Amino acid sequence: MPQGQPQPARFEIQVPEELREGVYANFLSVWHTQHDFTLDFAVTDQPNAIDPLDGGGVHVPCRVVARVRIPATVADDVLRALAQNVTDFENVVGRIRKPGEDLPNASEER
Repeated sequence: MPQGQPQPARFEIQVPEELREGVYANFLSVWHTQHDFTLDFAVTDQPNAIDPLDGGGVHVPCRVVARVRIPATVADDVLRALAQNVTDFENVVGRIRKPGEDLPNASEER
């Protein structure tokens, strides 16, 4: 690379021992301020009975297991990285299906 040209950054990801296992989350809440986005990763609990005094909706308790704040300038990069990884995953494993969706037919290919 010619002198004076910026060198590409190489990030070395280091995960502290206490975080290596990670945490399980099956729910994500995203909210933002003027400067950053907050991602609350949570685990859902059993839904409570329908409460007619609360508009008749089902109440689902969620316990936050990790809160991640990112600057607004990084949000688009997060979306792109997640989309690319979902595409790569589906190319190997097949389309991601949500609970209750039909399973693929025997004739359906990955």
